[in-house]
Amino acid sequence: ITLDSVPWQGIYFTGNPITMTALPNNGYEFLYWEYALPGDTTRYYNSVLRLDVDSAEYFRAVFKTIPPPVNSFTVFPNPFADEITVNYSISETGPITIRIFDITGRLVAEPLPSSSYVAPGNYSMTINAAALSLAGGMYFFEMRSGDYKEVVKVISGRPKD
Repeated sequence: ITLDSVPWQGIYFTGNPITMTALPNNGYEFLYWEYALPGDTTRYYNSVLRLDVDSAEYFRAVFKTIPPPVNSFTVFPNPFADEITVNYSISETGPITIRIFDITGRLVAEPLPSSSYVAPGNYSMTINAAALSLAGGMYFFEMRSGDYKEVVKVISGRPKD
């Protein structure tokens, strides 16, 4: 049975147990089934439950939310020409820095300066390569947030200005 709406009601036949499978939506994880028999509440930790419904007073699947990634940092497309997108996720409010270094390790841009404070969440920024004078070559995009540090190597296919 696939339920399109809840609560769902139906007619059951005594002695014919039903089998139910708990399928979590994206962002959720199955924990357990909870069901009550007369005088007893039970937890069942397998996602597949086989139960004689006539003997149960109620049953329900219990889920928990899956927290977002702790911290993440991606840069695309790679290689890039005119624009590059930087996506990042932060787990705690605090200072964050995104910096761009050239192949020699020289700081060439700081699209998100160290004075920036960001609340937990997912963020995206688009960087115009010409505005930052990023000519063709290899660059290292670095994100720092608390103890987290990630560096992504990126190639620019832009001709020199």
